[in-house]
Amino acid sequence: MRKVDEANTEAKRTTILRAAIRCFNKFGLQNASIQDICREAGMRSGHLYYYYPSKDAIIEEMCLMGTEELVDRIDHMLDTRDIVSAVVDIHQEAEEGRQKWEITPALRLELAAETTRNERLRDIDEDQTARFAEAARRAVSRAREEGKLNSKLDPAHFVDIVMLLWFGIGWRRIERDFDLERYREAFALLFEPWLLEPKKLAKSKKTTRAKA
Repeated sequence: MRKVDEANTEAKRTTILRAAIRCFNKFGLQNASIQDICREAGMRSGHLYYYYPSKDAIIEEMCLMGTEELVDRIDHMLDTRDIVSAVVDIHQEAEEGRQKWEITPALRLELAAETTRNERLRDIDEDQTARFAEAARRAVSRAREEGKLNSKLDPAHFVDIVMLLWFGIGWRRIERDFDLERYREAFALLFEPWLLEPKKLAKSKKTTRAKA
């Protein structure tokens, strides 16, 4: 019986969360009310409060979705030899996860702005960012030890660059004609010095000049 109750509770919470996200997309994060969410979810406010004590609690749940899975994915993102694709693809996978919940780039911008006003959301955002960065540093350190990255690479600096790229691409997604694939070549050029040992890099540059 307990498993059935837990499943029903999770289903109700999912219904409310999806309804809230639709309302946030339609009315905006600040303007959407509990009444709007109740109408969208097809339930009374008293029923909704049984699962979420406030609108802020719903927003917090939305921000936390997929965190554990993404941390694990980042931790192993450099298990492949194709470092550039790994860095780009992890961002794409995260975006696809958000799209399944209809979390749009515009809504993400609103959430980012909300962290400047809501201390609890700011704490969640900072904790997530720190966990993502730490997972990325572990991945980079292993890749360097395995010879996939330049042995002189500073994992912390490399991760700072990767995180900036991830955040930057995320904000560019608001553009109607956004195309992630056009960034892959730019990423390859940016990461080339980090992917090869100094001697191999020098040889690669000589070969490139010779072809030119």
